[in-house]
Amino acid sequence: MTWKTLSSKKIYQNRYMTVTEDELLTDHGDKVTFGIVHKNPAILIIPWDGGKLTLVGQYRHVVDLFSWEFPAGHYEHASVEAAARAELEEEAGLLANQLTPLGTSPRSVIPFWLQTYPPVLKRSSPPNRGCR
Repeated sequence: MTWKTLSSKKIYQNRYMTVTEDELLTDHGDKVTFGIVHKNPAILIIPWDGGKLTLVGQYRHVVDLFSWEFPAGHYEHASVEAAARAELEEEAGLLANQLTPLGTSPRSVIPFWLQTYPPVLKRSSPPNRGCR
């Protein structure tokens, strides 16, 4: 089962994503239009210190709510591990002494397991503005 792409038009683009509008022909001969959001790869860190997980809280404009979540962000560094370390420090104010890649997900999110003994090191400056 494969749909044929008749056309694809870029509707919007910024440094984090591209939105296209695709005209498709289904297996049954129907013409359909899909709006598709193409996201750049991102990373997610699951910080565990042997006794507790660390979450960061931040306001999410798209859903208009304050959310508690694992530190995460766009992959804008020289390596996946460098991106994970940077996001962890920026969002949670933590320094990792061991990161273990967990693989990838269908949405190009690269998760990391941060397990540390002794506990995660805290940096002296606070996390990003807007993160708790």
